[in-house]
Amino acid sequence: MTRHPHRRGRLLAAATATVLATTLAAPVAWADTAAPGPVTAPITLPAETVPASVDPGQVVDVSSTGVLHGSYGNSYAWTDFASGTTTQLAFPSGGGNARYAGNGLVAFYANGAGGTPLVFQSLSDGSRRTACDCYVYGAFAGKALVSDYGRGLALASPDGTLTPVTAPADAVFSSSVWGGGDNDHMMIGYEQDGAQHYLWINVDGSTSVIDASSLPGTGRFAVGDGKLVFLNAAGDVRVFDAGDVTAPPVSVTLSLPGSSRPVGVVGDNLIVSTYGGDSGFTLSALPLNGGPGQSLGTGYPVTAAPFTDPESPDGKVVVAQPSASGATLRVLTAASDGSVDSTALADFPTATWRPDALALANGELTVAYTSPYTPGSSRMQHTELPVDAAGTTGSTTSLATYLPQGDALFASADGSPVVVDAADGDIRAGAGSMTPTGLSDLSDVQVAGSTEAFSGLTPAGTRVIQIGTGANTRQLPFKTFALSATTLWTQTAPGTVTGVDLSTSPSTAPAPGTFTVADCPLSVLRANGPWIYWACATADGGAGVYNTATRTSVPVPWTTDGDTALGDGFVATVSGHVLSVTDVTSGTAQTRKVADLTDPVLGQGWTVDPYGGGIAYAGSDGTVHVVPSGVSPSDVALYGQTTTGVRSAGTAWQGTWQVTRPIASWTLTVTSLATGRVVSTVTGGPARAQFTAQWDGTEPGITRPSIGPYTWKITARPADGQGPDATTTGTTLLPGGAPAFHDFQSANGLQDTFGDILVRTSATTFSYKDSTGNGSFIPLKDKSTWPAGTTVVPFGPLRDRKANDVLVRTPSGDLRVYSILYNGNAYTDLGTGWNQFKWLGHAGDVNGDGYPDLLAWSASNGNLYLYPGNAQGRFGARKLLRTGLAYTKLIAVGDVTGDGVGDLLAYDHQGNLWLMAGNGKGDYAARKEIFADWGQGYNTIIGVGDVTGDGQADLLERDSAGNVWVNPGRGNGTFGARIKAGAGWQNYLNLY
Repeated sequence: MTRHPHRRGRLLAAATATVLATTLAAPVAWADTAAPGPVTAPITLPAETVPASVDPGQVVDVSSTGVLHGSYGNSYAWTDFASGTTTQLAFPSGGGNARYAGNGLVAFYANGAGGTPLVFQSLSDGSRRTACDCYVYGAFAGKALVSDYGRGLALASPDGTLTPVTAPADAVFSSSVWGGGDNDHMMIGYEQDGAQHYLWINVDGSTSVIDASSLPGTGRFAVGDGKLVFLNAAGDVRVFDAGDVTAPPVSVTLSLPGSSRPVGVVGDNLIVSTYGGDSGFTLSALPLNGGPGQSLGTGYPVTAAPFTDPESPDGKVVVAQPSASGATLRVLTAASDGSVDSTALADFPTATWRPDALALANGELTVAYTSPYTPGSSRMQHTELPVDAAGTTGSTTSLATYLPQGDALFASADGSPVVVDAADGDIRAGAGSMTPTGLSDLSDVQVAGSTEAFSGLTPAGTRVIQIGTGANTRQLPFKTFALSATTLWTQTAPGTVTGVDLSTSPSTAPAPGTFTVADCPLSVLRANGPWIYWACATADGGAGVYNTATRTSVPVPWTTDGDTALGDGFVATVSGHVLSVTDVTSGTAQTRKVADLTDPVLGQGWTVDPYGGGIAYAGSDGTVHVVPSGVSPSDVALYGQTTTGVRSAGTAWQGTWQVTRPIASWTLTVTSLATGRVVSTVTGGPARAQFTAQWDGTEPGITRPSIGPYTWKITARPADGQGPDATTTGTTLLPGGAPAFHDFQSANGLQDTFGDILVRTSATTFSYKDSTGNGSFIPLKDKSTWPAGTTVVPFGPLRDRKANDVLVRTPSGDLRVYSILYNGNAYTDLGTGWNQFKWLGHAGDVNGDGYPDLLAWSASNGNLYLYPGNAQGRFGARKLLRTGLAYTKLIAVGDVTGDGVGDLLAYDHQGNLWLMAGNGKGDYAARKEIFADWGQGYNTIIGVGDVTGDGQADLLERDSAGNVWVNPGRGNGTFGARIKAGAGWQNYLNLY
């Protein structure tokens, strides 16, 4: 993918440039105050430092004059010890595997059409000489390279001379080099007749063969000071004379530290490096005579192979070790007493990683640092900043992701980094992979909440994309736009903007609408809560901030050479290298200077936290500073909520809310709409961008809570203590809860908590009418046929506890329970003899055990009995509640008093309606009159549960003309004035 040198601020500049041709309003004068205004709790992140010029971990070769080391991509650089200067070495495409060859030359391999040419390049003038068109093994021996140039092995000298090397005719050399050497010798591995061997090559081209079968192990060896040493992990060592490897070796046993590898030989000492995990590398010198070892301290060899100095007749081992000023390259040499001396070769003091991109949201700061020794290389660090007046800086962590050259850095609402390629339109959220957006040559990019909007030119258009998923949520023709929370603002006419809500969930962002913010065509829009920043598309400029709440616009500073960012009630603007803040909360522009910037580009040298009010900028010394804006923030608000009632991992209900700025705590309150009781209170701690609250779906003292409905309320307290608490409310059901009284079906076949009606349409036909929840009913459902004389009772969940049941009394007096009222379905037989009762009613849960109970009114003596439901889906022994009741009607209404216990109504011969409130212990309190001289003309009075949608159980009546009326329950044992719920019901024989 091609990368281009764009950054965040340049994206904004490009958007402005596309429409600069028109002219309108004049600019506002720049108000540059001399001294910065007061700020509280400024924060400074220290500079990140590394060894200057050279990263020891990227060193390739060291000589007495300088060091060859890695650079950006596949490039190399040379740092001269005498001058301290670093020179980037430009190799042809495909060139690599460079080595220093002495005499001011660097050798590298260049991919050619016929092979791999070996090229020498001068450090002084950059000139190149091709030694041969050959396959290069890549090992060095002093001033020569070992290569196979098609006619056998040779030593290629820097002056282009090729010295043939004698090798066994049937030797098979691998494509990789097994060994290394010193200034006078080189060793590479080969196979012959399936056996491993080593070819020892002298600087004059003569060779010797070493049979690997006589060695303690393969692949682990070291060369130096006239010795060739083979060893294995157990410390079994063979020491050869480098001048005559055909002579028998000396066997030595050494005590090797764990995880060690040989580095080289200095005098009579084997140098080994040991990796200690978090403690890093340590170096040791092990005498080849078996004596005690010598610790050389921390550090590590700068490459995996021994280092030689082509400009010195004796080889040296070079290591990197930490120093007080940074890092030091040191050369290890033999001392006169047989030990090893360490002498500084070159000191590399620390240098500063340059802050190259900044992203800040809700107190979460991400900084991309560029390496001082590897141009284009970067790393990211993430810091949690305090969000309250007394807060302290949190932890700083390195991120796995990085910022490729040419990409722009943003922050989503939760502070996680978002990387955008301005040329290719790709996006990466966090440490994920790049996701194509379908737009290229982006002219504007904005991030708000969990959504990112792009404005592209090829193809022309504006696209809104969900961060993380890459889902395309909205696509428009190319427009000047702004993104805030869940609202997308676009210019729909010159100077006029229209907001569109991108979310289907409730939002406290400014209500979408249309506002005329300026009297000119707009080139730039930015939005944040009630604030909309605009800039005219004119040659002489003009900009302001529009308040959607007051419908007023405040002119703010505008310059042709600077970037502008919108915060909460302020804009931050750059003129030249001066960063200033303009407060617009009072209705007039009040500008003060914040800092002098090294890099004035927005997103590179500075940025603004649109949620927390902080302003971050990079210092010239590599530090990063964060200062408060000094502007009073808008009231904290909740938006973009998502709630679910699906039971998952033991959770019955949960919701997630985004906040416009950090909060210190939150509280969730859940209330039963039917009873008015608070059933749960849950609290949580600080949150910067969003939080999730959960309710476990339980109610104190209730074995099985109702399906609902319930109301929930979220209260969130600002972290900085400024402004009121934020609140939002809603309603929910509790999936898996006990079904609501009289609720059997809904339009989609699911429970909806609204009471439904069973009707008899003829002597043998029954059906349902479903409540809409607004006091009316939808047409009849499918019909079911039963024998004449059948009686039905809408009942609670007696059997499977998931849905309400229907009790059916046959003409012979058998009582059965069905899940739905269809003859022929499976049922539970509850016994016979039930035709002794003139009325059966569903009382709800009267005894408080969590199971529905049945009321039975005797036809012979007027006795009222309670049959308690049980866990077996049947009824227990009956209990006598009243004797000799002489009412006209008994009406089972469920809970109308709001205490969660089933109640009973009684209608007498004088037209009075009485309430007998359930006491929760299997009985009823003394009756209480609720209506006097009432009900004349009604031929049916039934309890139907909630049919008005307010969560309270209601009362339904039918008059002789077929009109249906509802008296809404108030939840306190009383009912409101009747409302008409239907007409033409006179043909129904019975309502249940």
